[in-house]
Amino acid sequence: MKIKMKKAGIISMAVMMILVSAGGVLAAPYYTVGNGSSATAMQEFYQGGVQAIKFFPAFANDVTGPAGDTIIGSLQQISGIYTLSYVSGPTLGLYNLTKVGGGTSTITVDTNDLSTTLFTATATALQINFANNTISWSSVTNPTFNNTIGSTALTDLAGDSTYAFTSFTFESLGSETAWLSGNTGQTYNARYSSELDGFSSSAVPEPAEWMLMFIGLGMLGFYLRRRGYLNFDFSPQTVA
Repeated sequence: MKIKMKKAGIISMAVMMILVSAGGVLAAPYYTVGNGSSATAMQEFYQGGVQAIKFFPAFANDVTGPAGDTIIGSLQQISGIYTLSYVSGPTLGLYNLTKVGGGTSTITVDTNDLSTTLFTATATALQINFANNTISWSSVTNPTFNNTIGSTALTDLAGDSTYAFTSFTFESLGSETAWLSGNTGQTYNARYSSELDGFSSSAVPEPAEWMLMFIGLGMLGFYLRRRGYLNFDFSPQTVA
């Protein structure tokens, strides 16, 4: 029995096989934390006569993961006190951050009454950019999980091997220019939002995914060759 398929169907099936097999690599579990509305997340102040940043818990109560999974009644804490040092160059508003206090467990996800710690890990803030209100971080290490609430986000993160802040933005304050210039000794409070991504320890497809990918590539290659797009002549050439 012969099965006839239209050319468009062959191409569509081949491309789908390739995309589906690659999907396992591209998908990255994550959790995000919103800005919150009632608590200070980041404080800009002076320590020893220089500008410093201090992180506080973000009582956002909206820590979420893939498919909208919410870690109900939880908050994210990012501890640490950092001093700022200006980075000269074409990028304005860029400062290096040097940690001077606040312990080692930088990232913590707790229940809102702090009775249960669900996730802890270590990371260090590296640079703060007041031009686009972002903060870059080191790699996230030493993760520990206590998924007593059955969160899908925590389950996914626990199955991964490497973690990183892929976004960390904070609220812009109108007072920052004066504060950075040292013309004020005031303390200012800002709020942040962050996203933590977890990347699988197997950053390559499983054997079945490899097979699916090769079949798709083979189908696509066979079609292109039949159409004359892959007809290469490797025979020896005679130069006159």
